[in-house]
Amino acid sequence: MNLYEIDSQMLEICQDILKLKYINPMNQDSEKKKFFSSSNYNPKFRYLEKNLKLNRYRKMLEKFYEQVEDSLFKKKIKKLIIWIDILDSVGYSNFTQNSIKYYGKTTPKLVRDAKRLLRLKEEKEDNNLSTEEVTEILNRELKKFPGWSSIVKENLGSRVDNVTMEKILYVKSGEGFSKEDVKRLIIHEIGVHTTRSSNGEKQRYNIFQYGTANYEETEEGLAVYIEEKNNLLRNKNLKNYAGRVLAIDLALKNSFRETFNFLQNYFSDEEAYNLT
Repeated sequence: MNLYEIDSQMLEICQDILKLKYINPMNQDSEKKKFFSSSNYNPKFRYLEKNLKLNRYRKMLEKFYEQVEDSLFKKKIKKLIIWIDILDSVGYSNFTQNSIKYYGKTTPKLVRDAKRLLRLKEEKEDNNLSTEEVTEILNRELKKFPGWSSIVKENLGSRVDNVTMEKILYVKSGEGFSKEDVKRLIIHEIGVHTTRSSNGEKQRYNIFQYGTANYEETEEGLAVYIEEKNNLLRNKNLKNYAGRVLAIDLALKNSFRETFNFLQNYFSDEEAYNLT
């Protein structure tokens, strides 16, 4: 099997396993209600049943790893195998260790920087745009990218999630957005993530569409840099990024409730819950 054929099969694997439905809890909204109706309840999330093809995909990728010599592909294959391990362990205790293998851990310096950013004073913005209004605006921007769309979704972990392998920009149902939020989403989600994936689709190798190993870290850094260059990186965004770092660091040692209680000192209840 030549590199083109392996690359093509890796794209098919990515299109199946890099989907939001496998890692997003199915009962997120109902568990959130239980959480806020109690002072000590920790959410018990339920997930979609495992993809029965995972073991087959793992064996295929292990075989590809032995066949290819190119380091770019070898590194990506190793990352995809770890991602399959993550999906295989969703809802189980070894999920955390597999996730650390894939994403890494926070460092003491990163945690210190995050705590410093928590002291930033947030700008006041009116969240007077509905989810439906935001998806309409995003869909107008997405017209230049064939096959792409923005849709409203319930039980979404974040306010917005760009799933490039599905060509969908999900927006969480019931959320409110400011005009500045929308400008930032267009720059960040469409201007960087969608554009990179769309450009990658036009290349000779599919790996530039589904992403090289560790592309996420570079791409997110680029997206934040572009936000800053366009004067759209507000204190509230920096504070939110800091909150994510601390949520991860705290969650490795504490319960959901304990992590939420700490973040509640710096964020609204809604924000603290979403970060946790």
